[in-house]
Amino acid sequence: LQRVRDLGLEDGDLRPPALGLFPRDLQLLPLEECLAEVEAVVPDLFHLAKLARAKARKLQGSFGHVSEDMLAAVALFALDSTPREQSLNVLLNETLRAPTRQDLPPWRDYIWLLLQALQQLPVAPERAVWAGAPALGPGWAVGAEVQLS
Repeated sequence: LQRVRDLGLEDGDLRPPALGLFPRDLQLLPLEECLAEVEAVVPDLFHLAKLARAKARKLQGSFGHVSEDMLAAVALFALDSTPREQSLNVLLNETLRAPTRQDLPPWRDYIWLLLQALQQLPVAPERAVWAGAPALGPGWAVGAEVQLS
């Protein structure tokens, strides 16, 4: 949902694919193991992971087919830190927007867990989700196709 607010950070350029980063036999790891390599990048990461895991336990009844680690990965992505620029979602999105993929490998296991979790969740009833999107400014035309990097 933050991505809608961050449209101003998009340059529209295509990024190289993350070839070889996600082999078919890549195993899902527990959340804390997925985060080990990015601990130095995200302030208070393991405290945030504990909060996300607590949220995941509350959601387990509604999404029993989704593992606690998967639900915690989604909850962690949705958590905003103060300042917001230190949030995991902001830092990961900055890494994904980078023109090269050199800083992406430490994020691999978390991205994989998050993607697998999102695939397990039910489809939202609405096709469009808006989360406080500000006016996008003169560079954005109504109905224009936007390439998110």
